[in-house]
Amino acid sequence: MINVVSFSGDAEFKSERPTGVVKSNELRGYLESFSRDALSKDEVYRLAGQLQVYRLPETDATDIKHVEYLNEKHGIKRKEDMTRPNIS
Repeated sequence: MINVVSFSGDAEFKSERPTGVVKSNELRGYLESFSRDALSKDEVYRLAGQLQVYRLPETDATDIKHVEYLNEKHGIKRKEDMTRPNIS
């Protein structure tokens, strides 16, 4: 199994990215870097297509919901965390 987190849009990271964290335009190359036994080229294209179909829209409302989810999950309750996230 390959674990991967893909960020879309103009996401910028504040620190060095861990293994398996990529931008959406890097996803196909990252998945294709694994041995052919892991995923076929058709599977890579199919999975990349599914991610595009099911992704949430890049809007302020989506960003706010994402921050709210992270705050609930990690217990962060600061008001300044409710602004549009800046992943750099």
